[in-house]
Amino acid sequence: MDVATAGDVAGVVVTVGAAVAVLRTTDARPLVLATGLLLLFAPLTFAPRPPALPFAFWLVASLLATYLLLIAVRDTSRALAPMPLGGTGEGLYVLLAVGIGFGAFPAAGPERGAAAAFATGIALALAALPLCAFANDALRAGLGAMFLLVAGGLVAAGLAGTPADMIIVGLALAIVATAAATRTFVVLTHRGRGELAFGAWRIDPREVP
Repeated sequence: MDVATAGDVAGVVVTVGAAVAVLRTTDARPLVLATGLLLLFAPLTFAPRPPALPFAFWLVASLLATYLLLIAVRDTSRALAPMPLGGTGEGLYVLLAVGIGFGAFPAAGPERGAAAAFATGIALALAALPLCAFANDALRAGLGAMFLLVAGGLVAAGLAGTPADMIIVGLALAIVATAAATRTFVVLTHRGRGELAFGAWRIDPREVP
């Protein structure tokens, strides 16, 4: 395993720290901002770093996804109910998963992957589980899907090296599309119920702005 660089350390610390913050907060705005940091710093765990053009595309896509989510929060509500599974305990499990990822990396036998990307991807996959399975609101469910996309890209980068340029671009586009779908779902849910919690819609979904 290669010696960790400052970029590797920053990528792991900020990405995993942001994931833990998402699990703990019940305020939608800090939650979205933490997700934005996660998206921006995740590619720093790639080794070697992506070329300038796809990396710049990823950064722009991350900012656009964060902007879409911030609009959704601005137009609806910042209040989120605590998750049945989520919070400090699950945050600690995510931190533990980073250590497990680094420990399991040599056993995976990758030829040209990056331990930082692999360990961070494992941690994000674990963080996505309570968001996808136990979140009772549209926003965190959408973020869980975004976490899974990033986690898949990181684990793949850990096992096989930095993805090809078009894969990075495609993954970035998928993240933006997921953010746009999440915004739509958040707006519809809030219009129908006056809150972000799931429930039966009382409006025509064609009324999305």
